[in-house]
Amino acid sequence: MRSEINNIFNRLKTVGNPQFLIGLLNSINKLFKNRIEYPMDNNTNKIYFRIDNEYFKIDNLKVESINILPKACPFFSLSKTSIFAILELLDITGEDYLNDLLIQLKRIKNIRRYKEIIKIIQSDFKTNMTVLEFTKIIVNQL
Repeated sequence: MRSEINNIFNRLKTVGNPQFLIGLLNSINKLFKNRIEYPMDNNTNKIYFRIDNEYFKIDNLKVESINILPKACPFFSLSKTSIFAILELLDITGEDYLNDLLIQLKRIKNIRRYKEIIKIIQSDFKTNMTVLEFTKIIVNQL
């Protein structure tokens, strides 16, 4: 049993400090506990989100502006303040900043950046998804 645990931690060392990774996963789990009451649709591969009073969808890892949300959907909400803080952190400028943000989020090489992003959004991120539901949708879009 002990050797199996050591084996797992040795594999994680190639990804990063195991203690840091466990902390990051804990932060992600806490983030997804900030719930928003909105009906969920488990049969879609699109994610919908709101930034203040504007609505968007992510489909095939492309962000599109929309006028209204479907009656049920995977959904999260953020503030413009959080988005602009992330854009500044990642040095993103330009008119298509949401699509540029998605591209940069995929390209991040230093995992500590994700921890910084979570700190930025933790106060106003709300969702109707679980971590597993979110992960499934993103994996299906890749």
